Amino acid sequence: MANIRVSASKKTTVIILLILFLVVGSTGGYLLWRVNQEKELSPGESEAGSNQCNCYKPGESCGSLPDCNNVNYPISCYCVYVQATCPSLPLCTPGEVPQCTQGSHCTGKVHCIWPEVAYCQSGTCICKSPPNGCYDQDPQCTPQCPAGYEKCSGADCTGDIKDVECSHDCASCNNRYYVRAKCKKIVTNTCDAKNAKWVTKPATTIPYGKPIPFEYITGDTDGVQNVNIIVKLDGTSVPVTKIPATDNAPNITVKGTLNGSEGVLSPGNHKLEISWNDTKGAGGVPCYAYASFTVGAAPVNTCDAQGAKWVTQPSSRVEFGKPIPFEYITGDTDGVQNVNIIVKLDGTSVPVTKIPATDNAPNITVKGTLNGSEGVLSPGNHKLEISWNDIKGAGGVPCYAYSMITVLPENPEWDIEKKAVQTCVNDWTENPTSNLTYTVTITNTNTGSGAGTITSILDTLDPKVDSTKVTNISNGGVIQNGIITWNLTSPLSDFDPGESKSFTYSISVNKEYFGIYQNTVVATPDTSSRDSSNLETSANIEARCNIPGEPVQPETGLFDDSKNIVMLGAVLLFAGLGWSWITDSFGTMKQKISYESKARFEKRVSKR
Repeated sequence: MANIRVSASKKTTVIILLILFLVVGSTGGYLLWRVNQEKELSPGESEAGSNQCNCYKPGESCGSLPDCNNVNYPISCYCVYVQATCPSLPLCTPGEVPQCTQGSHCTGKVHCIWPEVAYCQSGTCICKSPPNGCYDQDPQCTPQCPAGYEKCSGADCTGDIKDVECSHDCASCNNRYYVRAKCKKIVTNTCDAKNAKWVTKPATTIPYGKPIPFEYITGDTDGVQNVNIIVKLDGTSVPVTKIPATDNAPNITVKGTLNGSEGVLSPGNHKLEISWNDTKGAGGVPCYAYASFTVGAAPVNTCDAQGAKWVTQPSSRVEFGKPIPFEYITGDTDGVQNVNIIVKLDGTSVPVTKIPATDNAPNITVKGTLNGSEGVLSPGNHKLEISWNDIKGAGGVPCYAYSMITVLPENPEWDIEKKAVQTCVNDWTENPTSNLTYTVTITNTNTGSGAGTITSILDTLDPKVDSTKVTNISNGGVIQNGIITWNLTSPLSDFDPGESKSFTYSISVNKEYFGIYQNTVVATPDTSSRDSSNLETSANIEARCNIPGEPVQPETGLFDDSKNIVMLGAVLLFAGLGWSWITDSFGTMKQKISYESKARFEKRVSKR
């Protein structure tokens, strides 16, 4: 039994030792395996881990550390003796501080140029190309060039070059990256005006009217752009000659003359400017030149009107529509400038004949006719003006003449007509009455502008007229002493061209006074119309009606009846045709008789 107990005790000891061996071996193997694991940091959340993992805070020792999920500071590593499922952080010893635990910790520690971004790998900051946890597809910032520079790339980047950058943090992980660009300095004006100079520069003071020649040589090392050479006087282009005329060249000459064919410069200050570009398009200073000068005062008028005079001066008062001839001799000691002789009527040029026609001369005659083919002058005042310059350009008084003309109003043209019409009342009775109706019509037959006025109309009645029998006098006429009078006022007295007005009255005649009645009317125009002649006309009519027992007045006129007229026309027509036939027949008969006589004569001669 004792032996059995010993044996049992040994067996238990062996089993226990074996178990201890397996535990120690497993623990050692695990520790050996764990030591050999790769140490790296995740770029993700630094607080990730398990509540069984103690985490190390930089600057503190590894002992009694808080749970990794309950810290609010960036963890750097975990203690090696903790047995747990910890985040993939590097093992560390107390006092050891890594660079980072995530990519955002690398800002300022590495300088990464896109597409690389700052990245935390195993506690170390590096620049990493995609994939790198940054989801920006394109750079999210743009580098800006400093003033006076512009972006360039490749072979375009020459001269003064600057590198510029901008930074941005990835939206997904706050890892920073930089975007880089190159900038080159902007080259400004290259027009250097090489060998540019004045050859003939205008003097600072110029006498009035004196020609001003100028000549300037433009220039540039790269060549002058011929077409862009600009020459201006007081801001207005002036014509110049270029040498060479069209080609680009390092130097191009421009020259011209002021105070020439373009006109005389006014007194005062003037500025001549010349500018150009090089063949690359650059211009501005120094490719610019100017000359300022002052033109002196104009000379005192030298037009002396020597020999100037009227040959035919228009009358001061001219009848409407009447031709108005005029002739004037212009003159000056230095000669008259033919082209600048100006003749105007009421400010409008009128055609004239010049003698001589085009040449300058000490005296030039101008003549013409108003109220001619150019049209008829309207009534009223008109002014004919003649002015000229001497050949040096001076004009004004006394080289000026004028004549005032008053065109009288156009006269009206009058026509007066008087008609009488009889009607019988109680005709074919013992006491018929003849009613005579008179109409006086006055017409202004002028077709132009000649309006007129009739001041009065006097109609003198036949002595047989009984004034009490005169009725229906129109337009306010009054009868007195056998005369009907119309004293007219406007508008009844006014007659426009082509206007007619009628004045009427009636006379009743009893049978005792039947007979011929003769009335005479006289109309008086306004004397201011310069037509003082009166208008006069008469009307004769027989007052007669039919009375029973009296013989009817025979129709003595052959042509009083239309039937007689037709019959007489027929007689004349047949007479004409008959006369033509008789004339032809007579000629034929005469010819036949002459032929027979000739035959008988020839027969008698042959018998002998």
